Amino acid sequence: MEPHFKKYLHSIGMAEIFCERTEFVISLCNKIYEGKISEIFVNDYTDKDGIRNYPSLWLFRESGFVNELKNFLTEFSCDALFLINNLSYWEIKALEYDLENSSDKSRLLLNIRFHNNCSGTFQGSKSNCDKLAKIFKELIVPNMR
Repeated sequence: MEPHFKKYLHSIGMAEIFCERTEFVISLCNKIYEGKISEIFVNDYTDKDGIRNYPSLWLFRESGFVNELKNFLTEFSCDALFLINNLSYWEIKALEYDLENSSDKSRLLLNIRFHNNCSGTFQGSKSNCDKLAKIFKELIVPNMR
């Protein structure tokens, strides 16, 4: 795994055992899909007890494909869609977040729809909002057609 990906995982509070699992599922996905991974994003939310949960992992590839690995901490379930110029809709919702400066209270939700009516949901909490805002600006908005 790229060092900056591991740094990102640690920055969102992911325990080392989960980082190792993330690296493992990425290696499995790379056996199916070729192409360098340019960006990753871990969906996360904080439950009512303040515990951070990580329901899915997104891989953005230089080839233009995007993979979502649902329940990646407990199983291997991977799908793929072509992202480049293939988005027909997005919706973003921010709570206690200005799309630039996150806090422990920040939450960000992004829903997208592809031209084939497949959809995806991204959610970030705390510092992960900044990563999601970056992905939104750099990878989602430019691919609306």
